[in-house]
Amino acid sequence: MNSWAPVGEEDTKSSKEKIKEMQKDAIEELVKEKGITFPTEIRRELGLSKDRVYDLLWELVRENRVKRHGVPSTPCECFQKRIGEFWSMGIKGQGAFKRVSWFVHSSNECEHAR
Repeated sequence: MNSWAPVGEEDTKSSKEKIKEMQKDAIEELVKEKGITFPTEIRRELGLSKDRVYDLLWELVRENRVKRHGVPSTPCECFQKRIGEFWSMGIKGQGAFKRVSWFVHSSNECEHAR
């Protein structure tokens, strides 16, 4: 016996870390696929809790895998591609867009991504 954990529990942390990495990979892939997205959309698509999505997003930002995206005075190309979808979701007008945290993939070179 090499651990104080019960038999079969030694790998719990490593399996939790694997799940976390899989979830981060799924979020990164979704952000890349969508072009620009927001936490609620990620929650809906992946079935993760609000807290989990935000925790993983901030880790992805720290790891430079995704970037925050600001809301310009006029819609940039990132928003233009999906503006119809956002309107159908009820995100209408600049004020509504500013109340949402937006994320893009780190490879996105939009001037509003930071």
